[in-house]
Amino acid sequence: MRALMVVMLLIFCFAFGATAQDKGQANSDDPLRPVLEGRYAAMKSAMAARDSKAISEILAPDFISEDASGQKENADTMIQEVLALPKDSLKVSATTILAITQNPPSPRGQ
Repeated sequence: MRALMVVMLLIFCFAFGATAQDKGQANSDDPLRPVLEGRYAAMKSAMAARDSKAISEILAPDFISEDASGQKENADTMIQEVLALPKDSLKVSATTILAITQNPPSPRGQ
């Protein structure tokens, strides 16, 4: 379950340098919104299907998951955890993007 929550959060942030900030308003006209919503939907579908190849294709090449306690794991480890999760046909989840702020990319290695 921890891996699922971390993945959903990181999918939101990793590819475009985007971060969500709750400012009490949704910026529904942001052109990044459909891209992020599509990535959430694709990840949800890939995880539900236990499709390791599809999950891997969604993640950044240098993907690292870090939980609140500072424990880190790479994409392969995270995917194996997802594949090991029991299927729950009664589980319902939804992701709502409240706001989008795009940050300029930082130079590698800094």
